[in-house]
Amino acid sequence: MEHYNPTASTADDLLQVSHQVGNASPGEISDALPAIVSALKHREDAIKLDGLAILMAISLRRDSTELLKGYLPDIGKLLDSQNDRLQGITVLTFSYLKPEPPPEVVPPLAAFVRRTDRYPIAQADAFSLLLRIAPDNPELTPALQAFLARPMDEQTKGAVINDIANSHTENVVATDVLIGALDDPSEGTRFTAAQAFQRMPKEAVRHAQRALLRAKERPDEAQEVKDAAKEALRILGDQN
Repeated sequence: MEHYNPTASTADDLLQVSHQVGNASPGEISDALPAIVSALKHREDAIKLDGLAILMAISLRRDSTELLKGYLPDIGKLLDSQNDRLQGITVLTFSYLKPEPPPEVVPPLAAFVRRTDRYPIAQADAFSLLLRIAPDNPELTPALQAFLARPMDEQTKGAVINDIANSHTENVVATDVLIGALDDPSEGTRFTAAQAFQRMPKEAVRHAQRALLRAKERPDEAQEVKDAAKEALRILGDQN
């Protein structure tokens, strides 16, 4: 990173470095981190992305929270970038931290999801992470409501639905989003929502029971949507 030459470096070089991360000792990683993090402050987004890619590889280590704890503010500043990829990979890096993302990631993520000028799919990923690690944060529900009130294309809707399901949340606002998606004009969105309930907690499925039954029994509904709704209802037992 200190001697980066964009005309000479290749994706294979970056991949080779990333592969070395898993086998490196904690001391080796700690020694390299100042140089890696310095790339995040470079004027070129390509260099920032390469540095962030290595940090994301580090975040997959079992000791990543301990290794990166002192650098989380520097990583979090990339959420202010205009580059969608930098925003998205930053959220993923925070989400991969092990054994658990620490409380220090909550404030920058909470500020990120409240903004209206950010990459919406990265914001959906951030909501998923916050629903998992900070479900009682008082800022979360109003920020989620404001986010969901914005117009969304089908790709963003799908990302939001899957991110909510992956968080395994019992948040009522989030569950209501999936319920509303079961009546979306798009068959693809309805199918994604019905499938999502297969990954939700039992209490959330119970809250959505009427909507899932309606989707399962709708005469003009696509068979794959009906089947997905039926499978989700199995979580409640034989009563359906």
